[in-house]
Amino acid sequence: MKILDEQIIYQATDEQILGELHDRLVRMRRSCCFSQQELADLSGVSIATIKRIETQRDKDISLIVLIRLLRTMTQMEGIGTLVPEVPESPFLAMKDGTTARRVSSKRKRL
Repeated sequence: MKILDEQIIYQATDEQILGELHDRLVRMRRSCCFSQQELADLSGVSIATIKRIETQRDKDISLIVLIRLLRTMTQMEGIGTLVPEVPESPFLAMKDGTTARRVSSKRKRL
């Protein structure tokens, strides 16, 4: 079962998705022929962090660590799909042509 498949991902738990991401990072590092130490040296991420990620003891990978690892392994192509660009909501348009900077919690019910 491919946990990150579009049809299955919403049924998977957060832990299952995180586990799959951890596994993919390990496979990616190995396919680049990097040891953990080499990846740490090239990316600027500590070897302890890399070991915690790969053994799934680190449940909270920061985005900057993820970007550094992906950049070092030349795997940045998919980063844009992580948080896709979304068009501006027409509901945020103001009467004067500007765009609201935040959404009010006091929404008008239709």
